[in-house]
Amino acid sequence: MALIAELGWPITAEEMTDQFLGRSWATLQATLESRIGRPLPSDFRQRAVTQTHALFEAEVLAVAGIESAIAGVVETGAATCVASSGAHQRIRFTLGLTGLLPLFDGRIFSAEDVSRGKPAPD
Repeated sequence: MALIAELGWPITAEEMTDQFLGRSWATLQATLESRIGRPLPSDFRQRAVTQTHALFEAEVLAVAGIESAIAGVVETGAATCVASSGAHQRIRFTLGLTGLLPLFDGRIFSAEDVSRGKPAPD
């Protein structure tokens, strides 16, 4: 929120959720630029990624029992994957933090893989 406030938009947590949760970087960038009336600073995305990674490293944990739940799904013969509106880099980083990356490696799909992310049906 502080990075966005620096741009001149004192955004609230509720607005962050409403505007950006589940959206691609392209959507986030377009929304921010429209709101502030100018292009984002060239280092904005990297600063946001750096801050997000630090927050995730401090707070992200796998849901208790998730590995056995995934194993149970795999045992039925069902295919598994991760599909997210996040960037591949963030998905892999987060799965790595939780120890779940090996369970999905090679089966990770991102909004970066389609022409139109959420809310489009791509």
